[in-house]
Amino acid sequence: MVTAAEAATTHLEWKGAVRIIRSLFPPIDLFEDIADPADWPLLIAAEQKTNPRLMETIGHLDLVPSERRVSGPGASWLMAPFTPHLAEECWTQLGEAGMVLDAPWPVYDAALAADDQVTLPVQIGGKRRGEVVLPRGSDNATVEAAALANPTVQAYLAANNLSIRKVIVVPDRIVNLVAG
Repeated sequence: MVTAAEAATTHLEWKGAVRIIRSLFPPIDLFEDIADPADWPLLIAAEQKTNPRLMETIGHLDLVPSERRVSGPGASWLMAPFTPHLAEECWTQLGEAGMVLDAPWPVYDAALAADDQVTLPVQIGGKRRGEVVLPRGSDNATVEAAALANPTVQAYLAANNLSIRKVIVVPDRIVNLVAG
């Protein structure tokens, strides 16, 4: 049997650690549900005392639109690995029992994540000339009418003296107008 003193050891030197965050979405989304939007500047200021990279990673919270700053119980699990003390405080303030690290992960519900509206780009001649926002699953006639009624599309058609020859609708994806 090998004792701890006999075991070979290697000294490792970490040259700085970096949190990997997907750049597809703003990192602020990792923590958006932890507190009332009015409390964000205070929370970030407190967190920056121990994490100087926070401003570089998240950026200026004043630039995040207020409608994106929501509060709720969902973020305690997301915060726990990064800010465990703050996550536990939020967990307690929400009236939950025990520790957030011991709590089971929430169950994903696709119905809650589904968006009831879809933004469809409108192309003319293969280039995006506008967009329409419609309820998900709209029929082709409704999509076509909305695309043709779009002021940007109408202005482009009038400015270039074009008429619509064909409308191609890919449901919930795109509208392509063939003009000539």
